[in-house]
Amino acid sequence: MQQEGDRQADLYRRYQNLFQDVVEERGDGNFAAADYFRWLPPVGSLPKVNINPVEGRQAFFPENYNVWVAPVRKAELELIVKESMVLPPLNLDLDEPMDLVVLAPLNNSDYASHAARLQQPANTTTGKPAGMELLRLRLYPQRPVHKLDLDRNTWQAIWNIVAEDELIYVRRPLRTAETQLSGIVLNTPATTPTEELPPPPSPSDVNLLADEESVFLKRVNISSLGKRRIGDSAASRDALATVAAEFGNSAVSVQQMLYIMLRIEPAYDEVLWQTLLAVAQAEGLLEFHDTLIERQGEGQSSHEIVLDIGAGFGLDAGLLNQWSDLGSGA
Repeated sequence: MQQEGDRQADLYRRYQNLFQDVVEERGDGNFAAADYFRWLPPVGSLPKVNINPVEGRQAFFPENYNVWVAPVRKAELELIVKESMVLPPLNLDLDEPMDLVVLAPLNNSDYASHAARLQQPANTTTGKPAGMELLRLRLYPQRPVHKLDLDRNTWQAIWNIVAEDELIYVRRPLRTAETQLSGIVLNTPATTPTEELPPPPSPSDVNLLADEESVFLKRVNISSLGKRRIGDSAASRDALATVAAEFGNSAVSVQQMLYIMLRIEPAYDEVLWQTLLAVAQAEGLLEFHDTLIERQGEGQSSHEIVLDIGAGFGLDAGLLNQWSDLGSGA
């Protein structure tokens, strides 16, 4: 069965092969992506000669693309490529903004040395933590929006180290672009430390790529579950909205609620979300689910189990009475 990202992975393999053929044919590798491609995978190689972080420019992607550059550890490239396959491919024919990051692979020692120099000091006025800016590149030579002069030597040193065939680009996830992430946030205090700062995290350390929980919540979330299981009353709808607000961003909570829903029959949908809300607020989702499994295996019905254990999981008398009434009519 085809998995999410299989098409992108296939496109990636075909692109890499054709990209190498074009580089070998041209010799210098100085060409624009649109000269040979209509579609690009969400992650892939690109010619080093077309990227100049010192001057803040790039000549590979269309001018409607927002292209940034950042150092990354070589050891993380395989994971970055794998995780990027769930992102949409790039259609070069579309005249719309697109956010990409060009990753400059470094070994651990070089990363620790050079990436630390790009670290921005903490802002003691606003209390904002220290960070490392992603360097924005433009299609035409313009002075970048950040203070490039402070970083020219560092970027030149990084670019001297990066091999011709190791440079890759990766599409920035929509959630990153929507929040206007402009730098990598470090967990350092607002005050200036007296000891030497550790190297800043690599992009994959700070959710530049989609993590496992965010991928899960794209597929299974409170909204999608509510469309399939919801009562007719305002109380049921209000409970669903509260569950989404309080627990909708927790993949663990959503997963545990899904497991509970699979154990409770649709006949109890009128009290389903009120029950899940009470149990979640009592921090008992896992125990509640395990108890359902155990007692249903002993032959007890859902309403009998809930009436027996519900009070211990935060269900009030009114909700338990509804369970009793629904159970009597089941």
